Amino acid sequence: MVVRPGFEPTMSMRESINAESANESSSAFEQDSFVLETKISRLEQEVTKSLNEIAKVFEMKYRDCVPQFLALADCQEKIDSSLYSANRKMENLQASLTTAEANMSQLADEDPTKKLIVVRGLINRLGVLDEMEKQLNALWLGASNGENRDCLTDATIITRLEEIVNSMENDEFSEAVNDRILPLIFSEIASRKSELEIVLEDFYKNFLQFPDVERVNPGTEEMVVTCPNPSLISDNLSAMNKLGSFSHKLGSFVEAVWKMFIMRIIQSTEPKSVVTYRCGEFNDIFTFSVTKPKSIATKREGKPADVFGALKEFFQNFHRALKHIHVSGTPFVAHFGKQVACRLVNSLVHDCFKPAIPSDAKDSGELKERTKHLYEDIVNHSSEFLKFMQDNHFFTETTVSFDDFLSDYERIFVDRRCQFFVSHARVLITQPYINLKEVGSCESEDEEKIGDIGRLMEERLKLNKESLETILRGPESDKYSTKLFQFQKCKVSTSTFDFVNLLQDILLEAAKAETEIESARLFTTARNLIEIFISLAPLHHQQAITTVPQIAAVFFNNCHYICHRLITIKADLQQTAADAAKQMNTD
Repeated sequence: MVVRPGFEPTMSMRESINAESANESSSAFEQDSFVLETKISRLEQEVTKSLNEIAKVFEMKYRDCVPQFLALADCQEKIDSSLYSANRKMENLQASLTTAEANMSQLADEDPTKKLIVVRGLINRLGVLDEMEKQLNALWLGASNGENRDCLTDATIITRLEEIVNSMENDEFSEAVNDRILPLIFSEIASRKSELEIVLEDFYKNFLQFPDVERVNPGTEEMVVTCPNPSLISDNLSAMNKLGSFSHKLGSFVEAVWKMFIMRIIQSTEPKSVVTYRCGEFNDIFTFSVTKPKSIATKREGKPADVFGALKEFFQNFHRALKHIHVSGTPFVAHFGKQVACRLVNSLVHDCFKPAIPSDAKDSGELKERTKHLYEDIVNHSSEFLKFMQDNHFFTETTVSFDDFLSDYERIFVDRRCQFFVSHARVLITQPYINLKEVGSCESEDEEKIGDIGRLMEERLKLNKESLETILRGPESDKYSTKLFQFQKCKVSTSTFDFVNLLQDILLEAAKAETEIESARLFTTARNLIEIFISLAPLHHQQAITTVPQIAAVFFNNCHYICHRLITIKADLQQTAADAAKQMNTD
């Protein structure tokens, strides 16, 4: 449209001019868009073709193992060449697309932009394949170093490859990558990983050994720690940690050390002589020897001071052998201590502290005094032991301590005392009815006179506490009772007589208890002893009762005697423990 000078176009003319300009711009954009789309499609085809060619090379190298394709550079050069060419063309297309975007902002929603994103994804896959091939080549080179192989570097490469492959597994950018290349890389990674694990397995067998020395030194077990190069050992263990095998190995090692050394120290009657130590000439070989126990003790008293001393010596030598070893930046002994800490604390409480608490003395006051001194020793030794373990990195500040035991020792003392009573009662209940004892004071059924009753009461009141307790523990415990409360003279088993006296001791101790908890537990224990007798005695003596009439008669007398003493025991104990009458009435 030609415009004369000085001519003012009308509104309709302006609209016509703008429409013509828009049509011209749209036509130019469509032409540029078509050119870009053609170039992008051509690049997409080239990248797809390159991926298929690379997949073919991968198959030749990793599946078919064709000799001429096993050279490290062949596959890598193919990927590098394709990646370089694709990136250059991608940069040119991106520049053209940026220029077009400056003229037409709506281009971002058009087909060329979308296709370029797809092509960029394919090129990114080329870059990922390039990285994986470089990593695989590094693994091949590492394996060729033999004994000088850097296992930690190889393990790092393998974990990185696994991360890359797992991230690509669900992508759908290329069939050649998903269906042809990734399975080959999965297989290659698995092969290289298995190969590295075999190398690390051989290393670990030389690092920690449990040799069979039975023929050379019968009754002895050994553990040998070989540390000629702590830095190399640390790297190899860190490699095992990256591959996920260290945790299992550590668990097996902890279990072996626990059973072979730690438990034997804790449970031994002579803990200081259980383990012996030897160190090599160059401080690179450490040998721990332990003597197998000839027999397992069924019952023993713990010796906390000796056990703590032996454990400190063991862990001191253990730390000396492994203090320079680190796994992924953490001391090996810290990994060991993390797994053994709770077991060690619980075992010390169960197998050392509790058995050490005295329970067999008749005088509860004496027992409590002995327990108090023992408790003070345990507090001191346990504090020193915890600090020692923390200083040597076996324990941390958050590790479970002995606080639960130390804060509840009174209850544990009572429980130990009750346990002793129950164990002693079971022994008495199961003894054969061979030894007999005559009990009871009543020999006739004549009625007693009022004067006789008064005389018996006066004589009983004249007795002091000690004399009364002696009579109550004797065969004629009811001699100062009226005939109504006297037991007919007969013979019972000695074990049942002792069983009744044990019941009396428990109830008397409960009446004199200083705390309600102690009193309640002792009363409950006495009740439990009766229930144990009811359940165990007929079953244990069943054959003798059913085949020997005399034993059946003794068993009848035993039951009758226990019932009689339970009926009269309240009156028997009132004079010796009058202040406990209220508790006994409640019970």
